[in-house]
Amino acid sequence: MTVEYSQTLSTVTSSGLFKIMFRWRGSFYKLLWKDFILFVGLFYAIRFFYNLFDPIGRERFETVVKYCKKFTGLIPVNLVLMFYVSQVVSRFSQQFNSLPWLTRTSISLTTYLPGRDEESRMMRRSIVRYLCLSYVLTMTSICRPVKKRFPTFNHLIEAGFITENELKVFEGINTVYNKWFVPIVWATGIVDKARRDGKIKENIYSCTLLEEMSDVMIQMQNLFLYDWVSLPLVYTQVVTLVVYSYFIACLLGYQDVGRDSLELPVPVILFLIFFFYMGWLKVAEELLNPFGEDDDDLDVNALIDFNLAIGYLIVDDLNDRQPEITKDLHWDDVSATIPYTTAAQRWRAVPFLGTTEDLLIPDHLQTFITSFPQRLTEATKPLLEQIHAKQHHKIKDGHKDAPDVDQEDDNKNKNSNPRGDFLVHVTEDVLEEIEQEFQISQKAVLSPSSDLSLELDDEEWHDMERQDAVARHVLGEWDEP
Repeated sequence: MTVEYSQTLSTVTSSGLFKIMFRWRGSFYKLLWKDFILFVGLFYAIRFFYNLFDPIGRERFETVVKYCKKFTGLIPVNLVLMFYVSQVVSRFSQQFNSLPWLTRTSISLTTYLPGRDEESRMMRRSIVRYLCLSYVLTMTSICRPVKKRFPTFNHLIEAGFITENELKVFEGINTVYNKWFVPIVWATGIVDKARRDGKIKENIYSCTLLEEMSDVMIQMQNLFLYDWVSLPLVYTQVVTLVVYSYFIACLLGYQDVGRDSLELPVPVILFLIFFFYMGWLKVAEELLNPFGEDDDDLDVNALIDFNLAIGYLIVDDLNDRQPEITKDLHWDDVSATIPYTTAAQRWRAVPFLGTTEDLLIPDHLQTFITSFPQRLTEATKPLLEQIHAKQHHKIKDGHKDAPDVDQEDDNKNKNSNPRGDFLVHVTEDVLEEIEQEFQISQKAVLSPSSDLSLELDDEEWHDMERQDAVARHVLGEWDEP
């Protein structure tokens, strides 16, 4: 059963942290005390035998100690443990999320298969019972506490999950595979019968119920697959070998031997390292299979009890038992104000209106841009390229009065601009078409002439957002199909 301590840490206090540090059940002390006693015993046993060596033996032993001390840091214990624990925790979370909860399915049943007659009640209760039976059959295959609770089918009969007639049908199904899914098939058959008998009014209702049961089946299937396909064995072996090899090297490398040794008689740092790394490994071992008998394993038996009890409550006792619809307390109050108690008064907050609610825009920046600007930046280059194309298209169509653009002059003007600005020639008839399209006065653009030039740069545009908005607006309005 999972150890609960959320209430202790509901508010961050130093005393709360100390309270959970001295808990025994589910703690790392309980996981490590045997290994720690063995580690300390081996450490001082090695030191005892060192004192029994002759001078030559001590010298050789000191060489081994120096070697272990020097190369212990090369063992990648941090990297290996980090990836292993992250994988195990992720797998644990996925298995927890795969546990089926029958609350939603039960509510759908009481909605789409209504009725207080005996047959309707029997159908709803049988569907809930079959789903719970399938869940129990799945968990007895992968969870030791559930298997110990229901070791045989006779125990399931006594618990009310299956009847003797249903057991005969179940045992008559000839297959070598696990038959945890059979009760779900029975439940779908009840839905089909209810639809044919008219107890389920619409096909969409029966489809919804079948989808709900399919979701429950997929969750049970995932649990079965997690038990079947574990993390690769070699991964767990490598991590275990790395951690234990590291501490075997530490048993020698942290010995207080030789004149130049800086180790203390009691290696406090080494013991802390042991708690950290070995505790990390033990956490991974405990979470690797959350359906065992460890303190922090998932309490599946409690979930089985919950699903059956709440399922029966929803589909039977709560079916068609609705309170009378009346006017609520805030019937005439459009903006209902929910009161606070004295204990909760300090959490009363002003409604959040957005981070820019108090942002003030100066008056001189609140004017919309309504004219085509003379100077634009590189953002409007596509528009002016369209003007070029339209000009040449008019020449081809017989508008001979529009002078052609000298490409060599264009290239010369572009190359002569040290800031990378570009020069575009616009003729009088093109400007007139732009003015007609956008109702822009000639004064706002340029005085028309036989050959006009717009030099585009960004010297006068300090607000990039405004200039991009103008460019996008012009491009969107000007583009023709």
